[in-house]
Amino acid sequence: MYISRVDKHFIHHTIVSRSTLQPTVSRLIDIPDPHSAYNDLLQDLKDVIDVKILLSNGLWVNPASSLLQQYKKNVLTLYEATIEDIDFSFPEGPEASINKWLWYKTGINTSSMFTNGYIHRNTSLILINTFIFNAKWQYPFPKEMTKKRMFTKLNGIPVATEFMSYSSIYALKLNAVKNVDVIRVPFEYEGFGLYIALPRSSKGLHELESIITNENVDVHDLFANLTMTSVHLSMPKFNLTATLNFNLALSSLGMSEAFTNTSNFSGMSNTRLRLSDVVQKTTVQFSESYMTTPFF
Repeated sequence: MYISRVDKHFIHHTIVSRSTLQPTVSRLIDIPDPHSAYNDLLQDLKDVIDVKILLSNGLWVNPASSLLQQYKKNVLTLYEATIEDIDFSFPEGPEASINKWLWYKTGINTSSMFTNGYIHRNTSLILINTFIFNAKWQYPFPKEMTKKRMFTKLNGIPVATEFMSYSSIYALKLNAVKNVDVIRVPFEYEGFGLYIALPRSSKGLHELESIITNENVDVHDLFANLTMTSVHLSMPKFNLTATLNFNLALSSLGMSEAFTNTSNFSGMSNTRLRLSDVVQKTTVQFSESYMTTPFF
């Protein structure tokens, strides 16, 4: 499992502040001062132009499980989070109000994120971290060049898919690892780009996954030392959504205690708390002019 720099700060503060899990997660995320680093990141992103990057944090708390005042102060000042008391036993459920907040923060219809009855009525706290990235390509794909082509799915079945095409100078690395090419597609703001690692065969994805998940492999080397090259680039136009549950992954990384009744979240509340689910919902959308990727 890969945890982004953005997620690392919020995980550290909201989950393990002054708990018995802190040594484990501090080793996992490797950030000396995550609280100040996250706040610095928030301020820096406000100055970014031509790229829309939004970070939002929200906590919905059962009044019976009140948060410690110092914790609330830190979350409000360092993470600019929304904190609301909510009655999880309300007959109509808390899902509608949380979905409304998500829609307000992301601009995306999130009504399917929390369907009615999804949240257990005995819940003590819901914590949500959203990350929105929306940017225009530096070299937009002409719409008249978008054509139907065959795309081979992971199961080997080809499907007709719209492909965008454009010829330009891109940063490229052939055979970055065995039978995998890497290209960087720049956004309008030059500090950002989309890196695509493309296996040369439809069966190469599993091999690529085994390489980048090998603890002895530095993934950053895969995207280093690219060479500016004239390329005719074709890539599919699509909108994909995935929902992932991280319970098993986090437990395997040493956080299993957080999901048990022996967990210690004393830095957050005097109430006995434990994690029930850690879920990420991701959407990736490519079009001729931009890419958008909301995470929450």
